Amino acid sequence: MVNKIKNLFTPRLLICTNCAGKIEEGDRFIAHITMPAEKKMLVSRMDQAIARTANPIICEKCQ
Repeated sequence: MVNKIKNLFTPRLLICTNCAGKIEEGDRFIAHITMPAEKKMLVSRMDQAIARTANPIICEKCQ
């Protein structure tokens, strides 16, 4: 349980699934996210929520 809570607050990087490039602040990207159930709704910073749930994340260069 403690590890699960720690994982919510550890920073995660947004990385392009095609070129493995790091997506920085201000960069444009596409992320495919499945709408979660109400009980599993995402609550955190947007970048961390996207990094945890999106599959795939594609940077602007790879579009």
